[in-house]
Amino acid sequence: RTSARTRTQFGEMPLLTRAQSNGLGPEVVGETRLMIAPGYRFALVDRLFTNTHQPRSTLLLLVAALLGGRGRLLAVYQHALDNGYRFLSYGDSTFLSAAPAARL
Repeated sequence: RTSARTRTQFGEMPLLTRAQSNGLGPEVVGETRLMIAPGYRFALVDRLFTNTHQPRSTLLLLVAALLGGRGRLLAVYQHALDNGYRFLSYGDSTFLSAAPAARL
């Protein structure tokens, strides 16, 4: 499973207030066709709690985008390999912070 923490503030306006001002009410529910990959700039998410993903998965693209690209992603995964972390659904989890370049 992958969970993302959203920032409590978006600019000067609290997130819920911003959602309500856009007509979204107290709950924000919906679907998207958004593909998050390196180069994506995060507006609301600044941390990610996730497990280690298989190569060529879309979740790996999400992690690479949050970390600011392929280089930092490879360094994180090399650390996991060097230290015997377990991969996939029953493996070890990671708590990652967004790279400054990945934020709006």
